[in-house]
Amino acid sequence: MADLNADTGAQGYCESELRRHDHDRYLASLLVPGSARRGVVAVYAFNLEVARTREAVSDALLGEMRLQFWRDTIDEIYRGGATLQHPAAQELARAVSQYHLSRAPIDRLLTARQRDLENEPPATLTNLENYLRDTSAGILELAISAVGAGKYTSAAGVQDIGVAFGLAGLLRAVPFHARQRRLYLPTELMDQAGVPAEQVFAGHFTPALATVVAQISLRAGDLLGSARESWQKIPSSHRSVLVLGSLAALALRRL
Repeated sequence: MADLNADTGAQGYCESELRRHDHDRYLASLLVPGSARRGVVAVYAFNLEVARTREAVSDALLGEMRLQFWRDTIDEIYRGGATLQHPAAQELARAVSQYHLSRAPIDRLLTARQRDLENEPPATLTNLENYLRDTSAGILELAISAVGAGKYTSAAGVQDIGVAFGLAGLLRAVPFHARQRRLYLPTELMDQAGVPAEQVFAGHFTPALATVVAQISLRAGDLLGSARESWQKIPSSHRSVLVLGSLAALALRRL
């Protein structure tokens, strides 16, 4: 595995990128105690690099190449490679080594992000939740492992918080995605409310669209409610990364 005394330049890069482009997770990381914070930041920075694939490329082929780079990099990390060039990869390798992070959530994340290269919205709310279980919730699962809280909470509770946070984030990002002609609102809900995709792309927020947003918000709130019991079982010293649930609740109230 990678040298545990990784270059602090790589650490600084991850901090800076997270602060600029994923402020909620950056704020949550500030609450992580001790050395575990560096591992959590590494996980979040890796997620950011992969999540930005769609915005960083001009066509799907370049997106495929970027995702393949990360697949190859993950292979190298779990083989114990020591020639990693990307600072986020260097920090992730350190976290994998120090906290014995499972590879399964990372592989699921990379597979799910493949869908970002397509322009089709999710067919149903269940499809959207499954996507978020592999992305937002999977990253939270890794962060939980880094702070050592996995033994205190159920996997289902972590998944519910991760999905709720992801739903809140996608709702907030509707205008951003619309400018790129991307849509994560489920087709089933859009059709039921009579909202054409072109209306969203044009930036028209109508009462019908508000109905769709409300349905998704209510589902996110239900997930947070079901996770609350699991959350409360975690000692306060290990609860830091789950503040994302509180941030999701705040975003939902604003919506």
